[in-house]
Amino acid sequence: MGWFSRKANVGTLKSDIKQASHLPLDQRMQIASEMEEFIEELRTPDGRPDQESKVLSLLQFYGTGRKIYAEVGFSAQWAKHAFRESYLLALMNAGKDPKWFEEVHMLLYGLRPLLNLPNIEVQGTAPSQSSPPQPSRTREEVTNDCTTAMLFANWITGRVPIEDGNEGVVAALEKLKLKTGLVSDESLEYCAKRVFDALGKGVPKGECKCIAAFTRCYSVYSDVHLSEEEVIASLCNMWPSMNNDEHRAKAVYSTLHGSTTERDDGTVVVTAPDTFSGIQAQYRYLDGRYGQHRVEQRSLDQDQATGKTHEDWVVSLKNGDSMTVSFDITSFYGWG
Repeated sequence: MGWFSRKANVGTLKSDIKQASHLPLDQRMQIASEMEEFIEELRTPDGRPDQESKVLSLLQFYGTGRKIYAEVGFSAQWAKHAFRESYLLALMNAGKDPKWFEEVHMLLYGLRPLLNLPNIEVQGTAPSQSSPPQPSRTREEVTNDCTTAMLFANWITGRVPIEDGNEGVVAALEKLKLKTGLVSDESLEYCAKRVFDALGKGVPKGECKCIAAFTRCYSVYSDVHLSEEEVIASLCNMWPSMNNDEHRAKAVYSTLHGSTTERDDGTVVVTAPDTFSGIQAQYRYLDGRYGQHRVEQRSLDQDQATGKTHEDWVVSLKNGDSMTVSFDITSFYGWG
């Protein structure tokens, strides 16, 4: 298939567009709109990648994303990455060959009619005011986070190595290892086992590791601006082992993300696979229960008789009040 065994040469874009023209109308509209936003961002002074290394980094990022999505078949996600890759490649070669310049021009002014959509004036401006209003959290932003999580998962498991000369991409991925708590092979293996337990037998070990890394990375974003539903929907749609089953996706999300429940005595029971997820769950509980706060002190207590481990947090609230919150951290204490 041409869209799978893609070559970095002039003329590939036309076959990509022809393939994308058969996608559903809403997906074609989204592809065109997001492509125009991407081009406009590169044209602004703040977004313009003046250095060749930055262009190469972007090219590597979208090229890697295209390869990842190609594994599951042609889709709007694949087309999005392929069009961005084509545009960046054309920008780099437009001054050498007029055919590459034609590809730049095609993406700037001719994408909508080729996708059988109504054309609009681009001319270096944002889409017209007749375009539907954007939600506070755009699909583009959600997709970018999802793509980053997928790239991280394939990189940390060794499925998609990053080529030499892309130190910036590698540095960003290394930071994600710290943010996700997957700083060692042991921590990744442990999370992969939790995925295997949640999904049952029959799921390959390598896929469990990828799902674990993807979910953990994507869940880091959910604490900032993604909803639980968005993470679960992505798990359903992107991994064959989920069988598009929301219950299976929720099981994976819950076992990796951590959760809290309140007992009648006021103790907050934290259920999490490891220390990283457990602490994140503790802070999420405080944020949701008390809003703005500051943790003043933490003390640990282990009950030898029951085998339970508790942690008391002294918390100062915005209104000046102070209280102690008792967490049962038995589920994750000592695990990574």
